[in-house]
Amino acid sequence: FDYYFLPPDGFGIAAPAHWIALTAFLFTAAATGHLTVRLKRRRIEAEERMNETEKLYPFATAMLSGGPEFSLSDLAGHLVEIFEFDGVALYDQQTGRIVRSGPCSSIFSDQALRNTETSGRQFEAASRICFLTEIRHGGELIGSIGMTATSLSAPVDLAIAQRVGLGLARLHAIERTTESEVLRRSEELKSAVLDAMAHEIRNPLNSAKLAATTLLSAHAGTELDKQEMLTIIDEELNRMDRVIDEAVQMARVEANELSLKKEQQNLARVI
Repeated sequence: FDYYFLPPDGFGIAAPAHWIALTAFLFTAAATGHLTVRLKRRRIEAEERMNETEKLYPFATAMLSGGPEFSLSDLAGHLVEIFEFDGVALYDQQTGRIVRSGPCSSIFSDQALRNTETSGRQFEAASRICFLTEIRHGGELIGSIGMTATSLSAPVDLAIAQRVGLGLARLHAIERTTESEVLRRSEELKSAVLDAMAHEIRNPLNSAKLAATTLLSAHAGTELDKQEMLTIIDEELNRMDRVIDEAVQMARVEANELSLKKEQQNLARVI
C-alpha cells in the first residue's frame, strides 16, 4: 500500500516501530493462514469420516437382512459395493475359506490373512491405503479382513471389522441351523425307510408263516398242495433275504463302508 499510494515512492520503513508492526503483521498472517489450512483439512477429514460412518448402517442392514442363502462372498461384495473399496479379502477361520472381491483384493496374500500377528497393520500399495485387521466376536478370534481404498481411517476400519464379526457369527449360526435341519430330515427319512422295510419283511414273513402252519395242520392236503406250500415258503424266504441284504447295503452306505467292485458288463443286457 505504501509502495503504490503513499509518498515517497518505493518501499521504505524509517521508524523501528514500523518494522516491529510489519513483523507482527507477517507473523499473524502466516499463523492465520496455517490455522485456516489446518482447519480446512480437518473439516474435509471430518466430512470423509462422517460419510464413511453413514455407510455403516446400510452395510449392517444388508448384512443382517440376508436370508439363509447369504454367504461369505455376499459379505465381501457388500463391503466393496457400499464402501466403494478397491478390494476386500475375507478369511473365515472356522471353515478355512478365503473370499475376495474387487480388482485389488490380491494385494492381501493368503498367508497374511491367516497370520493373526498382522492384525491392525496398515500399509500403502499402489497409492492406496490398505488395512489388515483381525475379526473377533465375543472376544474370540474368528478370522481376518483386508481392505484397500484411496482413503480409509483406522476407526472406521475397526468399526467395519466389528460388524463383519457379527456377519461371520450370523453365517456360522445359519450353517449350524442348516446342518440341524439336514440331520432332522435325514432322521425322518431313515424312519420312513425303516417303516417301509419292516412292511416289506412282514409281508413275506406272514406268507411263510401261513404256509408253514398249513403244513403242520391236519388239513395239509395232497402231496401237490404240500409241495406248493414249501415253494411259497422258499420264495418268501428268498424275498426276505433280498430285503435284508438291501438294508445291510444301505447301512454300509451311511457308514461310508461300501466298496465298489468294477466288472465288465454287457451294456445291452443292463439296458
